[in-house]
Amino acid sequence: MSTQENAIKVRELVNKYPNKLKVIQSEAMVDLIDMDALMKAGTAGMSDYKNDDSTWPDFISKQLDSGKDVAILPKGKDSILIFVANGLFKKRW
Repeated sequence: MSTQENAIKVRELVNKYPNKLKVIQSEAMVDLIDMDALMKAGTAGMSDYKNDDSTWPDFISKQLDSGKDVAILPKGKDSILIFVANGLFKKRW
C-alpha cells in the first residue's frame, strides 16, 4: 500500500471514529493526549511505522474497533508514531 493509499484509509477512519482517532498536526494538539493513560498502556500503547507500511492502517482499525483511542503523530518525513490507549484523550472542560 502506498503512502497515499494509507492517507485515504486514515481519512476514512477519522470520519468513522471522529472522537476516537486524532491525527496530531501541531504542538497544541499534543496537549490533547492524556500522558497518564498512555503510560498506563506501556509499550503496547506505542508503535513506530514507516509511512508506506501497509500494515498500520489495519492496526489502527483493529484498535478502534476494540474501543481504544488512537493518536497518529508524524515522526520526521518518513515515519509515524501511533499511540493507543483507553481514555487517551483529555476531556475538555
